[in-house]
Amino acid sequence: MQRRLILFDIDGTLIASNISGRRVMAYALQEAYGTVGALDGYSFAGKTDLGIVKHLLTGAGLDNEQIRTGLPRFYELMSRKGKEVFAQEWLVPCPGVVSLLATLRTIPKVALGMQTGNIRPTAQQKLRAAGLEPSWFPFAGYGSDSSEREGLLPAAWRRAKELTGYAFTGHNTVVVGDTPGDVLSAQANGAPVIAVASGTYTLERLAEYRPDYLLSDLSDTQVALKILTGAESA
Repeated sequence: MQRRLILFDIDGTLIASNISGRRVMAYALQEAYGTVGALDGYSFAGKTDLGIVKHLLTGAGLDNEQIRTGLPRFYELMSRKGKEVFAQEWLVPCPGVVSLLATLRTIPKVALGMQTGNIRPTAQQKLRAAGLEPSWFPFAGYGSDSSEREGLLPAAWRRAKELTGYAFTGHNTVVVGDTPGDVLSAQANGAPVIAVASGTYTLERLAEYRPDYLLSDLSDTQVALKILTGAESA
């Protein structure tokens, strides 16, 4: 088995989604910029926090310099509020996640990481709140790395090479996510992708984007392992 990097999305893939992230975002936007823009009804699925901020605030009339200048305070507020909110929320892993991660972590040539739209602090806060250890995922692309989902995989690869000296590419990486954005970002970077319907998108909707594999969720550990470790051609 060749060395393999597996990059998981968080919301809807590792952890069941709820509205706590939206509340944290609303607080940080209002405090940092004085507006939440057209946040009501706005879909976060498959987007990055940086992309969401830019879209909402541009629509509210702020220019790029105003947005850029406010980002450090926005991220600090997200981290502070997230620490309070996520610890109080009943966050739970998606079906099969705990068993799958436990097995993957015993396989020497498998490295775990994330490609998540969350910024680093809130990603780690959500994982801990759901009983998952952030240190299991040392190689990640975060929502502050790029306003576009496609930029998260290169960020994860860069960090993996910095830490291990090993170059990961689309040929030895598998992406796991629950949105069309996850599928498209993997395809844009030449990586195979497992789409799981454990989030807000149905199997039928995800199938339209032609992921390499399509699963209802990760509850069948043996099936997921075969795909993720390359026992089946990806």
